[in-house]
Amino acid sequence: MIAYEPVWAIGTGKVATPEQAQEVHADLRKWLAENVSKEVAESTRIIYGGSVNGKNCNELAKLPDVDGFLVGGASLKPEFVDIIRSGSSETGTDPAINMGINGFGRIGRLVTRAAMSPYLPYSWHNINAINDPFVDAEYMAYMLKYDTVHGIAPFDVEAVDGNLVLGGGEHTIKVFKETDPSKIPWGDNGVEYVVESTGAFTAKDKAAQHMVSHRRVLLDFLYTVTRTFSSDSLSLLPFQFLPLC
Repeated sequence: MIAYEPVWAIGTGKVATPEQAQEVHADLRKWLAENVSKEVAESTRIIYGGSVNGKNCNELAKLPDVDGFLVGGASLKPEFVDIIRSGSSETGTDPAINMGINGFGRIGRLVTRAAMSPYLPYSWHNINAINDPFVDAEYMAYMLKYDTVHGIAPFDVEAVDGNLVLGGGEHTIKVFKETDPSKIPWGDNGVEYVVESTGAFTAKDKAAQHMVSHRRVLLDFLYTVTRTFSSDSLSLLPFQFLPLC
């Protein structure tokens, strides 16, 4: 991975024009092809940094040689959601991020609550699938609905045919009970991101097992999200960025 950020854009609020960004990224890829190999040039993710925000991210994300963003101050603002969304939908019709959760303990439940809450300023998450081999759907529904710290969930949830149904039938979350991450059908259920919250698959080789049935980005714990546009990319975030590719 290579990150490009113009010196004059660091901390200034200035951003390169799409033409400038594309020119530099294309030159970097050309240099890799001529000095390393064509294969390396094609497989290397070149991400742009330098005052990326919610207003310019969509135009920058469309550039053929921009594979993602290095986000600074904007990651602490609500517009970070728009940056994550940019280029995330392959069809261009659904701006929501489709997520899967491995492990439905405290972290998994809180991620689901936050993602599916109708009171968030952005409706930017769908939880499409949950995997936990040790908890059945009925108990999942109970624990998701009632929390001694956070109270009753602001949405209806029930177990139906082994899955979770929210909002009286508005959304169904598929439930799986696999002990082997490579067998969880994330991709078959439209999952773009996986929240790895078991605590058992945090090492690179173990976390990479999710890649067998899933090709996007793996998250561990949450709060910080990185978006890449390579279908073969995987990033594990315990408390720091650790690219697994």
